[in-house]
Amino acid sequence: MDLVEVAGNRPHASLPSGRRSGVRGGVRSAAGASRTGRHPDCSVLPDTPRLTSDLYLSFRVHGMRISRIAPVVVAAALLTAGCGSEGDSNQRSSAGDGSSREQHKPVDQLLAVELTGPQSGVVDSSDGLKTPEPDSGAEFTEKVEHKLRKDLLRAAKVNGETTADCPDGVTLKASATSACTATYEGVEIPFEVTVSDSYKEGSFLIQYNAEQQKDLLVAKRVYHEFWEQRGADGGGGYEQKVSCDEIPAVQAVNRATDTGHRCQVWHELGGKDGAGRVSAFAVWMGTYGPDFKPLGN
Repeated sequence: MDLVEVAGNRPHASLPSGRRSGVRGGVRSAAGASRTGRHPDCSVLPDTPRLTSDLYLSFRVHGMRISRIAPVVVAAALLTAGCGSEGDSNQRSSAGDGSSREQHKPVDQLLAVELTGPQSGVVDSSDGLKTPEPDSGAEFTEKVEHKLRKDLLRAAKVNGETTADCPDGVTLKASATSACTATYEGVEIPFEVTVSDSYKEGSFLIQYNAEQQKDLLVAKRVYHEFWEQRGADGGGGYEQKVSCDEIPAVQAVNRATDTGHRCQVWHELGGKDGAGRVSAFAVWMGTYGPDFKPLGN
């Protein structure tokens, strides 16, 4: 509920309206390294098939010599299994030299905008937001319009151009509701302004409530708050990547619903086959700004 003084030159006071003020980065790819190697005894293998064939023939003709020939055949077979093509050697060495971890770097795990730190221009409190104050003797409607502009700036947390208009003025009757529209950087947010049911004609102070019909979504604030909540801890000593969808700079969205935008954190620790763990979040608009709700991962 807001409170506005309408008589005299004394400055008016306003009660809280119910809202609290409070990088794209490069994608690094890493190809797994591999080593080549050759079995130290592979140079003797070209003669092995002939040796095996001769021994097999000897087995057929002289069955009594099985016990003496069989160990030689087995040794030759083991020697052959110990060698392989250069390609086979490459596959074995790349799996065992740590390069598989490099292949699982989050190259294809990032969303469109990688976040690497806080966003510039996002203020910590409403003290950093600038809106010219109306004159103390301004009409009630003008004071309401100014308050709507301040509400949008508090929602954005980023300074920007604002306007407000109540085309038919604000009706000064108990429980009367008037339609107004405020804009931030050209994006329109409708309001319904309702005068308190305790209003009396000629009242020195007027109480009213201004209710937004849409929420203001500002990409910079979303990126900033997701980083502060999910990225600023640095990953606890492990590598992590924080990213979000490419969100429109300013957007009017439905209240208390999923905006359709996503943010996520890739963390080196966990996941299948050492690929890391991805934690995904849906971007909602809550009472006090962006709200990040975990999705089933």
